Amino acid sequence: MANKKATRATPRKAQTPKRRKEKPLFVKLYLFLYNILSFSGWGYVLFLVVKTLIDTNGDYTKIYDNIRNELTIVQSCATLEILHSIIRFVPSPVFTTTCQVFSRLFVSCFILYYTNDPKTYQSPFLTSMVIAWSVTEVIRYLYYALNIFKIQIKLLTWIRYTFFYILYPIGASSECVLIYTSIPAVIKIHQYCPYVNYIVLASYIPFFPILYMHMIKQRKHVLGGKKKKTQ
Repeated sequence: MANKKATRATPRKAQTPKRRKEKPLFVKLYLFLYNILSFSGWGYVLFLVVKTLIDTNGDYTKIYDNIRNELTIVQSCATLEILHSIIRFVPSPVFTTTCQVFSRLFVSCFILYYTNDPKTYQSPFLTSMVIAWSVTEVIRYLYYALNIFKIQIKLLTWIRYTFFYILYPIGASSECVLIYTSIPAVIKIHQYCPYVNYIVLASYIPFFPILYMHMIKQRKHVLGGKKKKTQ
């Protein structure tokens, strides 16, 4: 009997959940600077769009002429986000980050900047796309910049994880229209170039729902999680 008691397994201590490893200070400072500069860049693009619409009494055909370089530069800088994800500076999934950055680069750098087709960049869908992009990014980068130092504003968090319901579909649908309407201009570059347009358009069918569902899950995790704790 004594031997049986001695051989009884002692209860294991409950494992404490692993804390996410704290980022080094230089990484925090770098990400803060990147997010603040990106916030400022997109804020300036949005300012130029609004200013142009006011100055021209709503003539959206003049917008791209006033944001051409600024839009191309600020969107090109977003390629760093793929690197941030790969080297784990941020927890964002590499796949969804790459999909979003690539589609925007294709539109901003190739469809708009390189093709330089008036029919495409004077479209009202250019305006809706840039406004959707700008508002999304101003919110996102400000949220990220503050979150690096654990500064959380409830209203900003709610906006970050709610406005995408409208902004993402507006941005994606506008991108698709611009990619499609640019095909006649793209043919002039090379006869096979339009096939790239078709491939990119087809990629929206599987990839946009993935990105959209990812954001919905994030919303449930960030906002839904808080509700569960209070119950």
